Amino acid sequence: MILNDIALGAATLCERNILVEYLLRIDGKVIYAEDNIYRIMMFDGVCADYFSEYAIFYEYGEGVSASRESVWCERLLKDWKATDSEMLIKQDTNDSLKRKMGIVLKNKEKG
Repeated sequence: MILNDIALGAATLCERNILVEYLLRIDGKVIYAEDNIYRIMMFDGVCADYFSEYAIFYEYGEGVSASRESVWCERLLKDWKATDSEMLIKQDTNDSLKRKMGIVLKNKEKG
């Protein structure tokens, strides 16, 4: 969840104050992939819960995240890297899992 995938924004519910807090953290840094805030939340220890019933119907294939055009792939990758950088800003070196994830993120940045 944190390193390789995102939560589908259409399928998430969040308290308004938390949502605004995390959207402000990516404001001006992440443009198209606002769903990445859920990666940051989980990295910060904001817990998610799973609802096992059908709650929404979502049509996959439309929108920028499903596009195979190189321009959109590049834009989304830029947003992904910006999210990684935001996660590293608040890295807690006393937390062994976050420390390990930070090492992985830093290595991803290098290439």
